[in-house]
Amino acid sequence: MSAGQLAVIIKDVRGITSNKQVLTVMLVVPLVLTIIVPSAFVLTAVLAPETVSELQTLLDMLPAAAAGLSRQQAIFGLVLNNIMPAFFLLIPIMASSVMAASSFVGEKGSLETLLYSPLSLRQLFRAKILAGFSVGMMVSCISFAAMLLVLELEAFFLTGELIVPGAGWLAVMLLASPAMSLIAIAVTVRGSARAQTVEEAQQ
Repeated sequence: MSAGQLAVIIKDVRGITSNKQVLTVMLVVPLVLTIIVPSAFVLTAVLAPETVSELQTLLDMLPAAAAGLSRQQAIFGLVLNNIMPAFFLLIPIMASSVMAASSFVGEKGSLETLLYSPLSLRQLFRAKILAGFSVGMMVSCISFAAMLLVLELEAFFLTGELIVPGAGWLAVMLLASPAMSLIAIAVTVRGSARAQTVEEAQQ
């Protein structure tokens, strides 16, 4: 990566952090999906009566239930390892698409300045793709850490023990999240060619 490409990436990231509207979207959605949603799942399931047959039937189907875990521990394992990965994948999609929309459509007013830079069109394109990808991955990693911290604290206070993330999270973080991020960027870039505003490109 050249110094010019790094400068473009830094400029795009600063453009996101200085735009309060876009920054709010990138912060609120991960907050809801990684803290509020799992906490609501856990509290609802933990406080539900043990006689709720549907919940117990679901817990009996899990391998964790056969390992001799308590009902509350099985609920935490269910939320963390079986429910949350599907919700979590919305975060790299959202963050990368918002970043890509802002990066590509937001440059339409200053495109001539960029074209006068020593970077080729291919280098500019790669820098902007990398900016969206890096922001998406950064938001995903921070969100995963926040979700894990909150669930571990809730598990410790409610059960007295910590929960272990399943091996499936490795596939989510190392394979699925980067893939979904790149797909979201590709779709957003294609749509941005016809969009006139950042909001239109995001939609």
